[in-house]
Amino acid sequence: MNKNDAVSVSVVISVYNGEAYIKRCIESVLLQTRGIQEIIVYNDASTDGTKKIVEEIMEKEPGIRFFNSKTNRGPGGGKNYAVKYVTTDYFMFLDADDYLDYDYVEKLMSVLPGKKYPLPDIVFSGFKSVDFCGNLRYIRTFRDAKNALYEGVSNWGKLFRKVFWEECHLEIPSGKVMEDVLLRACIVGNEPEIVYVPEADGYNYVWNPSSVSNTYMNGFVSGVAELELRYLAENYEKILPDRKEEYLYWVYKIFCWHLLKSGAGVGISAMRKEHRFMKQKLRELFPHYKTCAYLRFKKLPQERKIVKTAIRTMYWLDVVHLQSAFLILYSYVNLRRLWPNL
Repeated sequence: MNKNDAVSVSVVISVYNGEAYIKRCIESVLLQTRGIQEIIVYNDASTDGTKKIVEEIMEKEPGIRFFNSKTNRGPGGGKNYAVKYVTTDYFMFLDADDYLDYDYVEKLMSVLPGKKYPLPDIVFSGFKSVDFCGNLRYIRTFRDAKNALYEGVSNWGKLFRKVFWEECHLEIPSGKVMEDVLLRACIVGNEPEIVYVPEADGYNYVWNPSSVSNTYMNGFVSGVAELELRYLAENYEKILPDRKEEYLYWVYKIFCWHLLKSGAGVGISAMRKEHRFMKQKLRELFPHYKTCAYLRFKKLPQERKIVKTAIRTMYWLDVVHLQSAFLILYSYVNLRRLWPNL
C-alpha cells in the first residue's frame, strides 16, 4: 500500500460467504500501482471460510483493517459500518466477488489533485462485465460525466470524497435490492462535482446468476417496496431545494423500476397487490408526485432511451387511470429484459 500520494484513498470491501472469491478481490487491491493507503474489509457474519482466508492474507499484509461482525447487516449495512472508519480523502466500494485491473486506481487518481479538477466529489469510470473465469461479456462506457452520473447507477468502482459523503449524510439503504439506484437518487439530489475518466475501465464486475441482484428481483419480495419508498422519503429533506423536483423524478423512476423489473411474469394477483400497495405509499409519502415537471413535460435528465420511454409511459398511464390495467397485462408476460441491466 502506497503512503506517498498527496490525495489518499481507501478501498472498502463488505463480504458475506465469499470464500470462493475474496482472496482474488483483496489481492487485486494489493497489486495496485498507485493510490491505496487503506483497505477495510468487513466480514458480514459469514458462515463459511471467509474469515480464515482474510486472516491468512493479513499475516502478510498486517495493514488491512478487518472488522469481523457476528451480526449480518446486509450489503448496505456492512458498507455503512465500514465507511465510518475511513480515514482517507476518498474511498471506493469494491464488491467482494469483483476485482480490479492492476492500474485501475492509478487511472482514477490521474485527475487528483489538479488545477483542472480541484478535488471533485465523485470520480467515475466505465467497467468490464466478466464471468467468474474472467471472460469478457461487455464493456460499459459513458458519453461524459453527466451521463455517467445518471446511467452509472452502481455504487462500486467510484472514488467518493469522504467530506461530500459526510456533509450530505449519505447512507446506503439496508435492503438487499436496488440499493445502488436508491442511493443514486440521493447523490443526484445533492449536486456533486464529478469527473469521468474514460480510459479507466479496469473494474471487473463479475456476473453471478445466483447473486442477490439476479435472484431477489425475479418477483416481489415482501417488505422491499416499503423499505425503498421510506428510504426515499427519509432522504427527501436532505436534498438541495432546487433539486427536489428532480428527486421526485427519481422516486417515480424507482417506483417503475420495482414494478417492471421484478413484476414481469408474476401473475395478476401478485401484481395487483404490489401495485396497489406501492401507489398507496407513493401518495402517502409523496402526495404531489404527479405535478413533477420532469415527468410531465420538462426535458428529462440524461437517461437511456428505454428508461425514459418506460417512465413516461407509466406516468401517463397513471394520469389517465390505465396503469393498473397495463400492469395486469404486463404481469402475464416475462418482459424483464426490456428493463436494462447495468
